[in-house]
This record gives sequence, structure tokens and C-alpha cells, in this order.
Amino acid sequence: MVQIRHPGLWLNPLAVFLVCLAAYVFTLPRSITLEDAGLFQMVCNLGGISHPPGYPLFTLMCQPFVQLPVFGNSVFAGNFLNALFASAAVALFHHIGFRLVNRRFAWVAALGFGLSTTYWSQAIIIEVYVLAVLLFLICLSAALKYMQTGEIKYWYALGLCFGLALSNHWPLTVVSTPALLLLVSIRYQQLKSQFVRPQFWMFSIASLLLGLSPYLSLITDPDPRIGVYGGIRSIEQFFNYITRAAYSDNFAYADLADKLNYALWLLKQSLMQMGFWAAPIIPIGLWLSFRKFPLIIGSSLLLLYLGSTYFLLALLNFDFEPFRQAIFKPYPVIAYLSVAAWFALGIEEISTRLEKIGSGGPWATVIPIISIALIAFSNFNENNRRLDSFSETYAKTVLESLPANSILFVNGDFESGPFGYLNLVEGIRTDVEIRDWENLVFDNRLTSPFLPKEMIDSAALEFILSTNRPVFSLSNRLRPAINYGAYYGLTTPGNVGYAINPTMDKYLQHLIYLFNNHLVNDAHEQYLAIDLLIKYSRLYIRYAGQSSANESEVEARVLELQSTFPGRLITMENALREKTSDPQIFLQALELAALAENEIPSMASNKILAIFYEYYGRLLSQDQSKLSEAVAYLKKSVSTYPASENTAICYLEQLVEQQELDHPKILKHFDLDECEKQEIGIPDQ
Repeated sequence: MVQIRHPGLWLNPLAVFLVCLAAYVFTLPRSITLEDAGLFQMVCNLGGISHPPGYPLFTLMCQPFVQLPVFGNSVFAGNFLNALFASAAVALFHHIGFRLVNRRFAWVAALGFGLSTTYWSQAIIIEVYVLAVLLFLICLSAALKYMQTGEIKYWYALGLCFGLALSNHWPLTVVSTPALLLLVSIRYQQLKSQFVRPQFWMFSIASLLLGLSPYLSLITDPDPRIGVYGGIRSIEQFFNYITRAAYSDNFAYADLADKLNYALWLLKQSLMQMGFWAAPIIPIGLWLSFRKFPLIIGSSLLLLYLGSTYFLLALLNFDFEPFRQAIFKPYPVIAYLSVAAWFALGIEEISTRLEKIGSGGPWATVIPIISIALIAFSNFNENNRRLDSFSETYAKTVLESLPANSILFVNGDFESGPFGYLNLVEGIRTDVEIRDWENLVFDNRLTSPFLPKEMIDSAALEFILSTNRPVFSLSNRLRPAINYGAYYGLTTPGNVGYAINPTMDKYLQHLIYLFNNHLVNDAHEQYLAIDLLIKYSRLYIRYAGQSSANESEVEARVLELQSTFPGRLITMENALREKTSDPQIFLQALELAALAENEIPSMASNKILAIFYEYYGRLLSQDQSKLSEAVAYLKKSVSTYPASENTAICYLEQLVEQQELDHPKILKHFDLDECEKQEIGIPDQ
């Protein structure tokens, strides 16, 4: 392994840092986004505990930073802090590559990684993944130093850095640890001789515990203003929080096929990090890593890659669907360090061979520069979120449309994060009180979030009945209620129905424009857009059926909604729900179904797809000549979402029995006796 001493040893990483920081600052969003952004922004600005395992190191670092007077109340501070962490990690990666290999390799590997699609996407929003990369690289630097010198101080430094990494994101750190262990194993004999020394164990344990000490901050405030499950008041709660005991990464309907699909998806994601054009270069670099590097380095790179990709996949049991893929997407971010190293080796080999063929020439400089430029060009549009205001516009519009002194119930990260941040941090509509239906996140919870669902619902009902304030909910939980499209408002018995809010109607026009012109680029925001359009479609299509007020305007909006997949889906639902005998209604629904099938959004969940196939099958079953097509769609619904709650199961069973058709094998996996208890039909959602 070549050891390089060069006056530019730190100047080059500084240049890399500034290049990446400029790219990140230019592209980072200036408004609140989804994922965990709202929660992290609230915790950093207001204090509290992030979701399990708490990420205490990140919290301790972000809280004083966002309070700097230069920032004010804006999302920029939190996003900028993450950009600083991300740029520092890329600079350190360059430094490691420069010392171990050469300058050309270091530049391509570092900027290839820094501008890769997944890392870039995480570098520009407030999240914990890039800090996990930075801390891992610090651990890697200490491990390499210990491997090269054998000086015990680097072992203790590794213990401290490893503890800090665990204090930020222990799951990703743990699955990446085999790569570090392999590197230090070269000093096994020396370590073995240290095992008999009490001083060794004392300093090793002390350094690790010092690194883990940020976890103590989780118990300093028993009543945090922001906390997913509230304050931690016992040792049991402390360990449950750290171990993520309340979370489950196993889904009942995921099977081996889902794992195999994820395995292929991970391979594709890995090869596409620098753009499709770079995919053939990465396997070449993997091969070269075992030819040009010592075996222990090549093997460590491979272990590092496998850690947060396939090792992690073996521990998880996700359904293979677009939304779960979006959640999984940042998990392998540490593994992509190896991908970047392999890519750099491939580029170096190409430029070297071209130099030989061309008898010299500028290939050693030109090829790396071109490759970095292509990476930036390939990934810029996807990660340029400078003007992204989708989530903030939605949340602000809802808040501004509510009457004075309202109570708004939210549920889930997509709701509590943006609404809580805008209301509590930026002070938008402070007269509106935000409450979480599940008693999560906010300190105004009505009861413990760990109680059974029935008791949580009962506490919410008791509260709602006792208040004189207007009550609204983003999800359909209030009874009786008026449907306003994006939310529901508590009303009096006999006054239920559908109502159009002018403010929200204006937002709908904006939403349809964004959706139809493919201007919603973030996967999480696409998922939210589909959900909102489904809610709006139910409002307008059913409102048009119950009222003649503003008839032409409402019909125009219905036509706009029916240009979208969600609008067509709800038109199908409404035709079945109304149980009309008018053949024209079914004909229109079938026509829209055929159009919708050709325009299924990439972020449509398995559940939404199953509902679409079920509705299509139900519509086709009204025509005796199309029963075989109907059965095919119903079977497709069941196979897409094989959950007992899928009403296609019972309808398919009923249909084959009534028509004396062959019994589908797919139904053998379900308890069909439950169909006697289930109402066959479309629920009034």
C-alpha cells in the first residue's frame, strides 16, 4: 500500500468540502419536507427526543446550531447543518483515499460518492444518515491508523468514535462493523497480548462508554415538549426506546419473493448511484479492488457494501412496494462508500489504459473530470429541491383554511411533522392547536400512547365531546363529520355530508397541475399527492351527486380530477357504491378504468393497486360476458395485496360460487369463513 506525503494533503479535502457544500446549499430545500424532517426540526428547535432509538448525538449537535441568531426560525439551519456534516464526510473520504491510494482515485471516489443520487438526497435535508457516514469514516480512519501503526492509542480512539457512531445511528453502525473488525484483525496477535492487561480493558471500556454517553441526554427531561412516546421515566422505557421495541420491521404479508425483489432492487440501486452510464464501471472496480489492493482491504470493502445492503435486508421483512422502497433507499448510504471506491478504481483503470494507448496525453486528468461532471449532471435534477415547497404549501393551506381557535388532529409522520413544525416553530396559526390522535410527538397528549387502541379512541372521543372549539381531523376519524376533502370537520347529527372550502379548492387546482405535469419529484411527496387526490376526488364526486350548488364549477373540477389516476379510481368506487342500474355510469367507469390502468403512478402502493384491480373486477362482473376478465382482475388484486382485509377475497369467493366457476388456488391461503362476517361491498370511506 502506497503511503503518500504531500503538502496538499489537507488542501485537496478542503477543496472537496467546498465543492460539495456549494452543491448541497444550492439544492437544499428552503421549506419543510417529509420523511422525518418535521420531527427533527421540532426537536432541534424546541428540544425533546427524536423517534427511537433517539439519535441523541445528532440532537445534541443540532440544538445549539439552529439557535444561532443568524438563522432565525427556518428550515435552512437544520438542512445546512446536515450539508456541513455531508461535506465533511466527503472530505474525510477524500483524505483516506489520498493517503491510501493516490490523488486521482481520491477525487473520483470522494466526489463520486458526494454527488451520488442517494447520498446527495440525504445531504440536503435534516436527517441522521450523513452523520452516520461521517462517524463511520472517522472510525475507519482510526481503524486504518491502528492497522498501519499498531499504536494502542488508535484502538482507544476507535472505541470512542465507535461509541459516538452508535449514539447517532446504531443499526447502520452495527451492520457496517464487520468491515472494521476485518481491518483491525491484522493486529490480532497484538490485541491478544493486551487482553491480560487490566489497563487495556479499562481504557477500552471507558472510551466506548464515553462515546455512548449522549444516550444519557434522553433521560434528562421527563416531560419533553417534543417526544414520539413522551419522556423516558424508567430503565425499561430507556432500553425499549434505544432498542426500538415499539417498532416492527416485519410485515405479515412479506415473503421470500419480496426479499428476492429487494435483492435485485438493491443491486440496481447500487449500480445506478452515479448514473446509468456508470453501471458497467462499478463491477470492474470491484474486481480491481482484489487485484490492486491487499486482500484485507478488498475484502473489507466488500463486507462494507454487504453490511447495510444484503446483511440488513436479511434482518428486515418489508413488503416490496414503492413506498417501502423509498423508506429503504437511504439505509445503504454507508455501503455506497464501497461503490464509490469501486467506481474510482474503474475510472482510474480506464484512464490509465487510454494513456498507454494514446502514448501519453491528458487522459489522467480529462477522464476523472468528465466522470465527475457526468455524475453531477445525472443526479442534479433529481436532487435539486431548492424550490420544493409541496409539503409546506399543503400544510400552510390547511392551517390557513381553518376557523379561529380550531383543534386539528393529525396522525403519522406525514401529518405531525409538517403541521407541527409550521405551527409550533414558525408560529403559523398559533390559535390552532395541533393534537396527535395516537398521542404521539406532542406534549398535549390525552393519554399514554401505549394504551390499547380502544382506550386511545375513547380518550379522544371524551375530549372532543367536552370542548366547544371547532374540531378537525386530517384522517376520517370524526363522527359525525363533514368531508372538506383534505380534512374532516366535526359536525352535529343530521348535518353530515360534503362541503367545499374555497381556500382548499384553490389548492386542489395547484395540486392537479403539479401531479399531471409530473412536478412532484420526491417519492414521499408523490405518495402524499396520491392520497390527497383520493380524498379530494371523494369530496367532489360525491358533492356533485348531492348538490346542485355551483354545479358547473363542481363538474369542471370533477373532470379535472378524472384526468388523474386517483380521480378515476374514485369514479370507479362511486359507481359501485351507488349500486345504480344506469348502464352509462358503469360504462363511463369502465372507460376510466382502462385509462387508469395505462397511467398507474409509480408510487401507487400495493394496497391502492389492489383496490384498483378489485374495483375493475367488480365493474366487469356486472357483464356476464366478462366474468373471466373480472375473475382475473380480482385474483390480481388478491395476489398484489394478500391481506385478510382485502375485500376482493370475499367477493372473488362469492363470484366463483354464484357462477359455479373453478375455485382459484389463490384463495386457499385465506379463512373464507370470515367472509360470512364481512359485508360484501365498497366501504364508505
